[in-house]
Amino acid sequence: MQSQWKGSEESSDEIKSLLTDTYGGMAPQIASAGDTSVMVFRYDDGTTDVYNMGRLMYSVWKDGKWQEPRPVDDNDLADIDFNLYSDGNEIYLTYQEATEQLTKETAALKELTKHTGLRTAKYDAETEKFTSAEEVTEKNSDVYAFRPKTGIAGGQEVIAWVGNTDSSIFGRNKNNKLLCRVKNGNRWSEVKTLLDNSNYISTISIGTLGDQAVILCCVDGIRRNGIRTGSERKYSFQRSRWLFTCGLCE
Repeated sequence: MQSQWKGSEESSDEIKSLLTDTYGGMAPQIASAGDTSVMVFRYDDGTTDVYNMGRLMYSVWKDGKWQEPRPVDDNDLADIDFNLYSDGNEIYLTYQEATEQLTKETAALKELTKHTGLRTAKYDAETEKFTSAEEVTEKNSDVYAFRPKTGIAGGQEVIAWVGNTDSSIFGRNKNNKLLCRVKNGNRWSEVKTLLDNSNYISTISIGTLGDQAVILCCVDGIRRNGIRTGSERKYSFQRSRWLFTCGLCE
């Protein structure tokens, strides 16, 4: 059983315990914009069954303390993976979430991929809430979306992620895609495929070239038509992995 939140307690210790008896899937992340700092982590309060456990919680740094955590959204759907990002002005959260209450059948590995998707939200410092949550991927898609990454290029929000077409939640096959979308004003672009039929994609990073977003990824030993794509290789990363620039996401 996890402990009560200790972030708002007075303490003179340099290292302070916020929660005890937690689990390894918390994966806490912190982002700051101006004077605002927010922490997001996965939490299991023991109120859901094993198929729907895991809820994204956030805590705001205020008056020198981490405030009592609150849920990122008000639904009871399982949250899985997430990425918290700040460009220094705004804080964005992209997260993988179940599209419905999971059961023993739908939580099975081959079925789970059809019952999850990606959402994105922006933190509102005035209300101290994540607002304007939007769907990034289609519901009930045959492409499993995971490992989301967020960035800003030319003032536009950019989201990249891995899509697996073989219902593999780990992506340990050659059926991976590197996908992205860009938000222009209030409108999202169509999904763009930057890499297709790819080996395992272990990491994604979003950067900029001028005002355009460029996506970097680390891929296990990619080959296209039996020939390693040396023109795209930027740096040898370990024995059998390569770092690629995968083009601009426009």
